[in-house]
Amino acid sequence: MPNEIQSQAEKARQLVSQAQYKEAAECYRKLWLETDDIHWRQAMAECYLARAQMFAKRAMYREAVDLWRQYRQMNAADSVQLDDAVLWLLALGDQAEAKALLKQGSADQIDYLNPDLVMTLGLLQLTGTVDLRGCLPQDSQFVADLAVAEAALQALPDKQAAAQIVQDLSPDSAFYDFARLIQELPLPQDSPYAACLPVLQVLPLQGQRFVAAMTALNRRQREAVYALRRLSEQQCQFIERYCEQVDDITPLQAFDWVMQFRALTSFAEAMAFCAGHLPNDFVRWLRFKKQFPELSAFELSRLKALACERSNDFHGAEQHWLDAIDSLNKTPGQAMKIALILRHIAEFYPPESQAEWLAQSLRYDPDDVETQDKLATLEGQHTPFSLQTSGDDGDVFDVLLTGLDDDKKALLYEKRDELMMVFTPEQLAAAFESDMPSRDLEQALARQPMLYEGLLLLKAAECCHLPKPFSVQQLLNTVEEHD
Repeated sequence: MPNEIQSQAEKARQLVSQAQYKEAAECYRKLWLETDDIHWRQAMAECYLARAQMFAKRAMYREAVDLWRQYRQMNAADSVQLDDAVLWLLALGDQAEAKALLKQGSADQIDYLNPDLVMTLGLLQLTGTVDLRGCLPQDSQFVADLAVAEAALQALPDKQAAAQIVQDLSPDSAFYDFARLIQELPLPQDSPYAACLPVLQVLPLQGQRFVAAMTALNRRQREAVYALRRLSEQQCQFIERYCEQVDDITPLQAFDWVMQFRALTSFAEAMAFCAGHLPNDFVRWLRFKKQFPELSAFELSRLKALACERSNDFHGAEQHWLDAIDSLNKTPGQAMKIALILRHIAEFYPPESQAEWLAQSLRYDPDDVETQDKLATLEGQHTPFSLQTSGDDGDVFDVLLTGLDDDKKALLYEKRDELMMVFTPEQLAAAFESDMPSRDLEQALARQPMLYEGLLLLKAAECCHLPKPFSVQQLLNTVEEHD
């Protein structure tokens, strides 16, 4: 009998070495029944476990779980290996049994599970795939690190804050790879978090950028984002609908969808998305204005102008931009915005027709050097007004500038020469209308060419942020005396 047992045991060991676990388990069963030796029962249980792992590698989790249950029943050791079975059960959707297994583990058992398993459990918890809080020992390191990781997720729109939260997680932590992901450090190729990078990159985005990024994810990845962002069912439905038809969606459909789902996002995000898809369509403009009554007259004109531009209707766009300028003129302190709009309108025209718009923009923003240079280039060296002055005109202006030192005089003369390329007599008369009615000033300019140069000096002082060296009336008196 001892020889037969020894022979049977040797056969079983050879079968194990050849990964023939089913036959090896049968040999160990015979040895156990013949000798009632718990050692053979444990060897048989280990064969069941090894065979279960082979099935799991082929994603045959049902067979793997059935064999694991046999292993658990026959196991003679003090503790049962939980590692693989938990994942297999979760893969089968049997969360109840998986949680029941985890509940049986102590804090030490949980913390010393297979690192890959613990990391995967952490990932499942963070993505909302399964909630393990109630079945894990609250004094385990896993639970402590989970709180840190979840706090980082809450802060994730602020990447710097999230990275600071996870910086103290140790390399042994179940969430160490998560911390590396947040800190934008390289991940091992086999890390379960590597596949989650697209999901975590989408989380901080907002508004239209968020919806657009969601179209690049697959359904499972989007579901993970829904859970992490805690989106409502209606929000998820909208995104799914958008992702399904994104390749065929028209601007009108996009507009209608966001108008329909406006309550799902903020006012600013909904308005920006709708405005970006607004067609030059009267009916939808009425809907847009009804949905966003808070918009100012300027903002409505601006959006209409942009819609015309998208339709290549630049004539209509110009009219809406001019309406926007009319709205801005009713509010003080809008000069810079008006100047920018005028420069934008200039871009609708060929270079030879841009000078008028650029010159108008300099009435509101006379210090813009780039526009001055562009205007000078467009007009060449042709001055808009002929300065036929006598040789002693410089003496006249020197008298008016008596209170200034030579450096400031030189600065004003230099600026005056630049402004000659910008202002026509009519524009200059309009610029000083508060000092003298523009019609009277235009008539005076027609009679006295030197008056134009003097007004340019006053405008130069304004551009250089210097006090007015003389008044318009003083200039008129001096020019008349000179004549």
